[in-house]
Amino acid sequence: MRDPRGIIVALIGLGLLFFTAEANHFLALLGLTVFFGGLPLAFAALFFRLRQGVLCAAVLGLAMGAGLPGSPLPVLALFLFSHAVIFALRPRLHAHEATSRTIAVLLANAICFLGLSLLYPPPLWALGSWLGRLGLEFFLSQLMLMGMTPWLFSLTDRTLNLFGIIVEEELRELS
Repeated sequence: MRDPRGIIVALIGLGLLFFTAEANHFLALLGLTVFFGGLPLAFAALFFRLRQGVLCAAVLGLAMGAGLPGSPLPVLALFLFSHAVIFALRPRLHAHEATSRTIAVLLANAICFLGLSLLYPPPLWALGSWLGRLGLEFFLSQLMLMGMTPWLFSLTDRTLNLFGIIVEEELRELS
């Protein structure tokens, strides 16, 4: 493999998935969960060519879907759709600005979070309490993502720099 950037970001995303699982373990005492799947998806959609970004989204979608009941293919399709939306908006977003990065992450996370919520709804008798909890978990996830986005983007950028991949220069070439 000549270009490891998609796999590197997918591995960072898998580490984030592990971190999310641990955070959800402790938040389970409060009856809450959080979701941070939009972070690595947005990075791949903003900074990579389509092929590497789709590879990253596919690995993350399959890894996330493997832990859920049923086939992982709907989760894979959801992650690929989220990547496609951010990739299509990339000309309008300034990837070098922190605000645009945060907006892309929040949008990707909202698509994945709400899509997963619709894929795995509760029974009808619990729908009322589920909607309130869903709103709280969505707000909590998005709020935490606003603080985590600069950190993860910096971590991913530095990790890619270790492999000799300068993302900012390639972003200028793509523009």
